[in-house]
Amino acid sequence: MKNLVILIGLLALVGCGEKTEFVQAKGGKDGTSCTVEQFKGYAKITCDDGTEATIKDGKSAYDIAVEAGFEGTLEEWLISLAGKDGKDGQDGSNGLSAYEVAVKNGFVGTESEWLTSLIGAQGAAGLSAYEIAIKNGFVGTEVQFLNSLIGASGSNGLSAYEIAVSAGFQGTESEWLDSLQGQDGVDGVDGVDGLSAYQIAVQLGFQGTKEEWLKSLIGKDGADGADGQDGQDGANGLSAYDIAVKNGFLGTIAEWLNSLIGADGQDGQDGSDGQDGKNGLSAYEVAVLNGFVGTEVQWLASLDGEDGVDGQDGQDGVSCTIVGDILKCTDGTSVKVTTEPGVKLTTSIAKKNKCSQVYPGLYIESFDNGLFFDVYSDSRCKDKINGTLYEYCDNVETSYGDSGEFGYGDEGAGRVCWAGDIQVSGARLANGDIAIKILDFN
Repeated sequence: MKNLVILIGLLALVGCGEKTEFVQAKGGKDGTSCTVEQFKGYAKITCDDGTEATIKDGKSAYDIAVEAGFEGTLEEWLISLAGKDGKDGQDGSNGLSAYEVAVKNGFVGTESEWLTSLIGAQGAAGLSAYEIAIKNGFVGTEVQFLNSLIGASGSNGLSAYEIAVSAGFQGTESEWLDSLQGQDGVDGVDGVDGLSAYQIAVQLGFQGTKEEWLKSLIGKDGADGADGQDGQDGANGLSAYDIAVKNGFLGTIAEWLNSLIGADGQDGQDGSDGQDGKNGLSAYEVAVLNGFVGTEVQWLASLDGEDGVDGQDGQDGVSCTIVGDILKCTDGTSVKVTTEPGVKLTTSIAKKNKCSQVYPGLYIESFDNGLFFDVYSDSRCKDKINGTLYEYCDNVETSYGDSGEFGYGDEGAGRVCWAGDIQVSGARLANGDIAIKILDFN
């Protein structure tokens, strides 16, 4: 019952609402939660320990003031509540910056060195959701794991009108909708216009025109910070198709893509429209609720931060498509593609001066802006690792600007790499990337 008394006090502070739920504060012992339902002329409180109470609407503050002897209209009473402005307090001294606090607590070094010290080491890559599921006992392929996440469709719930009928409403759905329309409330009194940000500044001692005041708001540009060091490129991860093959899928990438498309499900029935929700607080009201002090104009001005430094434009990527026996790329490159019947043909892009995966188990490192490339069987693109040889070919020449054709067989000596039964050749693109042609004779 003690909780109910406290809840009644909270209701007096909150005011009227259609339905309000109160949650106990953290840190205390578990108490009783209660629900307040507002009706015309009274409110009903129901607690989960079985306690119920009914509270009738009380008198307004204005009515109480009239009973206590106030003479005048509601507007005059509201004006009488406004007190006189207090004197302005003295400005506080500027606080230390975060860097100055660090120096005060023993940090030795420049501000740039202190900023660099705030950057922690990069954490290890986390497991995927599928890998976590395997670790926790799931048995099956990644496709089976994805299918297991799809739950069965739930049954359709009652519409708001059907709930009203089950609660005792009698009438058609149109009559029920009409019953939801309440009477218009009395218009409130217009508030007094607030001062503009410029007028407030003048009251606080600023001397000058509005244009001079606006110019005074623009601070000096800060010094540019030092550029951070580039991080190392991470190893290329397996594609979704590679993961599927690793988990037992048999077939080409096109067949795997087709296997991902499930059958269309049946259309569900349309649900009834729900009731409109209450209007939420504005962003300014939320800011005031969280401690902001000032007018809405001052709050809007506080949102305007300084412009950040523009980043460098990234380079456009290039994609290629085989049309007939010609490989056509979006940078305008066209290269003749020669193949043999029954041999699997694949094309890929090796990035300029990078180590790129172009085929399962094949990695290419390009150099000299795409004029040459090496072929490896390891993602680290090194010829030997712990004494084991991982390099298939060294200094394979691309064909751009020469024959307009990929290297082929013995005729393209120096332009073809044989990685077992797989033949690899390349053509340099205009941006330094390499279009790679792969013939798999397996």
